[in-house]
Amino acid sequence: MPYRVLGGLRFTDRKEVKDVLAYLCLINNPSNNVRLMRIINEPALSRRRSVLAIRLSTLCLV
Repeated sequence: MPYRVLGGLRFTDRKEVKDVLAYLCLINNPSNNVRLMRIINEPALSRRRSVLAIRLSTLCLV
């Protein structure tokens, strides 16, 4: 039976795609704090969040 998905997410609206784009944009422009904060706020990096915050404060990026 054929079906059709209505109201789904676009490819670029997916969280995984936005995360990959954030990494790529940060590689291209290391002073992009918005992309850096998106990467830092990931749950997988929550243990390293305090270490990154200390490093950011020493680099005066925040």
